[in-house]
Amino acid sequence: MATTTCSLFLLNVNVSIAPTPGKRQRLSSEITIKTIHTNARSGISGKLASAIFGEGRQSGAKLVKALVYEQSNGDLVNSRSNASSSSNSVVAKNMHILAATEHHLYSYSIRDSAKIWSCQLANIASEHFALNLWNSYDVEECSEWHEEIKTWILDVVNIRNGALVLFACSNKVVSKQIYFAFGYISEYDGAHPPADIEWFCVLKALSDKYEISEKNALADIALRLPTGSEQVLHDKMESVLVVTQKAIYSFSLPDRLLKKTPFKLVLCAKYNATFISSGKLYSLLCLLCIF
Repeated sequence: MATTTCSLFLLNVNVSIAPTPGKRQRLSSEITIKTIHTNARSGISGKLASAIFGEGRQSGAKLVKALVYEQSNGDLVNSRSNASSSSNSVVAKNMHILAATEHHLYSYSIRDSAKIWSCQLANIASEHFALNLWNSYDVEECSEWHEEIKTWILDVVNIRNGALVLFACSNKVVSKQIYFAFGYISEYDGAHPPADIEWFCVLKALSDKYEISEKNALADIALRLPTGSEQVLHDKMESVLVVTQKAIYSFSLPDRLLKKTPFKLVLCAKYNATFISSGKLYSLLCLLCIF
């Protein structure tokens, strides 16, 4: 379980059946909680201050997404939480939590209940935005506008033994627009954070839809993966969906997520829109069912 202030807990539900002769069997359950990481204040004074004033900014940055991944023999194995799996099996394996806030990534060991590493991924993404969008600007003026680049992590999903991150970026010295990009990382393990973003591509289809004054609306933008049997339009191509307040965008990913390998916008559909694919008529509401 993850809280909005980036506290992480492992819940273990133990269910047992007590035999009762001549009656129906009695079902009993017990929930045990293991703290992986918490930002809650400790001590009587800290808890009292939290009760009166709330957790406040000392609790840490707001959590964007928490993912589970498994490290096995030095390699990352994509792992998604399964309600039918017991948490004991999760602890037995070398499982980690990848937690994302607006600017940082954190890795926590479930087995050891400890933070392993952290990195300012938004700062790394800012450099990629600068190279992709503003590398033609005067070098002498670079230091002035470079300081005004603001980058946020909007969402992240497990994919291909790594993580696909959706970024947003603004540079008010150059433009009022907010730009978006995909970033893929996989070169991280239980001990070392990612040194760089392995694949980075700007989403031109979204980069003229929002301005800096609309930053609060970015919280409603989400990254989604269709299930394997419900890929939209291209069943054999791996796709990812970006869901905004007004439309859904479907992008097909390249076979190899390296450097600037291009990708394609397959579909952009507004809500209540309909489209035809493979002789079938779909409604955009049907797309929402795959989440």
